[in-house]
Amino acid sequence: MCQKESKRQKHIEKMFREREKSLRKASEIFEQKVIPYFNNLNESLDIGTGSGYTAFTLAKHFKKVVSIDSEPKCLKTAEIKAARENIKNIQFFQMDAHKLKFPDESFDVVTCRAAIHHFDDPIKVLGEVHRVLKKEGFFVLMDFCFSETAIRELAPLSRIRESDFRGYYTFHDYCDLLESNSFLMEVIYTYTLPRVIQEWAAIAPENIQERIINAFLNLSEKVHKELRLYKEGDRYIMLYRIVEIISKKWR
Repeated sequence: MCQKESKRQKHIEKMFREREKSLRKASEIFEQKVIPYFNNLNESLDIGTGSGYTAFTLAKHFKKVVSIDSEPKCLKTAEIKAARENIKNIQFFQMDAHKLKFPDESFDVVTCRAAIHHFDDPIKVLGEVHRVLKKEGFFVLMDFCFSETAIRELAPLSRIRESDFRGYYTFHDYCDLLESNSFLMEVIYTYTLPRVIQEWAAIAPENIQERIINAFLNLSEKVHKELRLYKEGDRYIMLYRIVEIISKKWR
């Protein structure tokens, strides 16, 4: 029993090391491509901070970073990492992105990276972002970007995998979402990140992980082609498309 548990723990650790690689790559792109675009580096807000990668990157460049998430477990992980790395200019708060507890025009930059697919009402969240941004402040939105076909097939599977999943978006969905909520898109980056399917499924309860993997492998050939699905040893790997949009508050 102990050997079985030890093997399972090693498997979990390996899966999350794979995820960390993708997160680090996304952070590197953010620092190299996005951060240099900002000219006012006083206060920033990171929404849906998760394990804190974006907040830690912001902290290298901004005087003050506020990092929020609705999940206390995520915040605790981020706080522990910040303490370990002696990062002292980040404040962490448990907070609902739909109801930000900040005064109007508080931040020079707001980021929301790999979080919008968890929001019940993204329009309300963007309204709050617009409110707390200073005049001509910047909003950075980054998330997965799929075709309508891929969304139809992937979304039901993602809802089984993750209970707080709400929905994926196409590229045009992101554009409409920003423009219809008084943001002007200035720069758009697209890139791909690798994701091991077994690791992608590992976030789900253990008793359904195998079912999720099998369901993923049975998605249509068209979706597999879009995701560039391939096999490497005993691992299945997809390359999912990321869109990162730098927009400016308008009016």
